[in-house]
Amino acid sequence: MIDPWSVLFLLRSCYQREEADDALLPLCAAAAAELDARLRADADPGDVRLLYAAAMAVYHRLCLRTLEGGQGVTVFKAGDVTVNLDTQSLIRSAAQELERARAAALPLLRDDAFFCGQVTV
Repeated sequence: MIDPWSVLFLLRSCYQREEADDALLPLCAAAAAELDARLRADADPGDVRLLYAAAMAVYHRLCLRTLEGGQGVTVFKAGDVTVNLDTQSLIRSAAQELERARAAALPLLRDDAFFCGQVTV
């Protein structure tokens, strides 16, 4: 079983978040459980690729939640200085990092995808 505390530690190591550990831990546990369900029998649940994939899933969800809730500051002005945050690039960057992390973890996961279809002429 993937340890949620290890996922939280890796998330904190990669990104500074304002949320307390008790608020992030359930998200880390959910991400770990999603990967646990697809884990190969011979895979090490402590493998850093799995931990990183779970941490990036949590980070991606946090970015989406912050922006959807309107909590993200997108424009800040102090005197003559204006700072704009491009929220679309933040989400795109988080999604790309999540996809890279999932791709790295693929050798440790079962391939449950199956498609059966018919081609008609």
